Amino acid sequence: MQDNYANLSIGQKQIATEILENKENYMYYSISSMSKELAISMASLSRFVKKLGYKNYAEFKKELSNEMLMNLDPNIKMQSNLNKLDENNESIESQIIKDIDTMSKFIQKIDYEEINKAITEIAKAKNIVLMGLGMSKSLVYFLDFRLKRMGIKTKIMISGGAEFIEDLTTIRKDDLIITVSFKREYKELLLALNYANKFNIRTISITEDLKGRVAKNADIILEVKRGSYEDLNSLALPVSFCNALLLKVAHLQKEEIYSHMDVLSDINKEYFESEE
Repeated sequence: MQDNYANLSIGQKQIATEILENKENYMYYSISSMSKELAISMASLSRFVKKLGYKNYAEFKKELSNEMLMNLDPNIKMQSNLNKLDENNESIESQIIKDIDTMSKFIQKIDYEEINKAITEIAKAKNIVLMGLGMSKSLVYFLDFRLKRMGIKTKIMISGGAEFIEDLTTIRKDDLIITVSFKREYKELLLALNYANKFNIRTISITEDLKGRVAKNADIILEVKRGSYEDLNSLALPVSFCNALLLKVAHLQKEEIYSHMDVLSDINKEYFESEE
């Protein structure tokens, strides 16, 4: 697209710009889904990909998906980012400033309506199931720790395959599911959201991709972008956001939390006194 940009019509340049800026959002789209998302006809989209030199949309989609999957490869991302450090002689401070910049951009685009919905759902939940695979496990553990401290019953699902499926069947209608996914959309999470929709189980998804398949199947979507698709991004923003989110939940439940903390304090005191 970049190589052929100058030869495109005005309308085709607009299509190319949208795809180039949001490549990760379109890697799984069928021609009908992408044309709908771009608000153009399938015929126009077909002409566009042929102008780029592809036989058809299927060939274009395959190359787009391959490029995006390569960018997801942790080995390639690590090598690429280490090469950037060598070339630019970047300091520790510059990496921290990058996180601060990401947080600043996030603050300007906060969706308070979705956040308030999430706060209400979490506050009234009796049991919360936390799901995440790969790097998302780190945020699942953090959420699990914070929620338990607040006296909220939790269950974590961080293993894929048969174990995940068995655990999935134990989730009930009164539970709340929170999924965490960054760039990679694991099929287990998609399966869980389909299961939740089938049995009317409430769901919240913390994700980087508002146009992805996970977001399209969740009741409440919390977009948390960590940075560029190609970069080796940190968890600074997701952890900070989840910490702030749960503090707002705690504020709604402060009487119950104070009571829970008193019980926890008494048990801790009894435990340590028994060791003397």
